[in-house]
Amino acid sequence: MKADLLLVLGMIASAAVPGLSLAGETPTEDCIELIEYSVGEPDEGYGIVEIEWQARVRNRCDQSHYATLTLQFLDAEGESLHDSQTRSVIDPGPAVVISKLAMLDEEQAERYTGTRLRIGGQALP
Repeated sequence: MKADLLLVLGMIASAAVPGLSLAGETPTEDCIELIEYSVGEPDEGYGIVEIEWQARVRNRCDQSHYATLTLQFLDAEGESLHDSQTRSVIDPGPAVVISKLAMLDEEQAERYTGTRLRIGGQALP
């Protein structure tokens, strides 16, 4: 009974905390390799600035991962102005390209000077 409760609690924690894995699984951050990412030019219209970004990633592990990619738009002090997030299943094998259209307001777009990409997620059963 106690072992069953610990297993259920571990599954709940794994689902609730990005990047946390159960015993024997490799964390997503160790499996999903960022090869490169790029951020396109801002496209302004109707008070919203659209910026397309893409990342090329590869799953280095034997198990598929449900990955969360978060591109942070940063100001001159390195503080986050906006997060653009996308999720995707990354299977083992060759690199794949994941793209997303971020939407910033005009003030955020004027203040952003850099970006940072974070990867999290969890292994699929």
